[in-house]
Amino acid sequence: MIRKFVSNLNTITHLSLHKDGENIIAGTKDGKVAWFQLDLSDKPYKIMEFHDDKIRSVSFHNNYPLMCSSSRNGKILVYHSTVYDDLIQDPLIVPLKVLKQEKGNTSK
Repeated sequence: MIRKFVSNLNTITHLSLHKDGENIIAGTKDGKVAWFQLDLSDKPYKIMEFHDDKIRSVSFHNNYPLMCSSSRNGKILVYHSTVYDDLIQDPLIVPLKVLKQEKGNTSK
């Protein structure tokens, strides 16, 4: 083992690594999304609690400063997530849009 992170979160269900290799987002069973900065700390930089259900997936966009998280109840959150080259500046994370599955939608 090279490194261990202390999150004090429920079971982590999904991880995504930023393209710079220095930031990770993790989704948990209790609906939290945690942002880790690998260079600065072994504890989460920010914990976001916008979901009410288990996180199914978290992902960074390859080309744009975006990330998203989706939960088991069909809710998807899109965030603006700028990572700066300067280590003094913290990442900018702003929730942008909530997408919800319609209850009457039966298309597959």
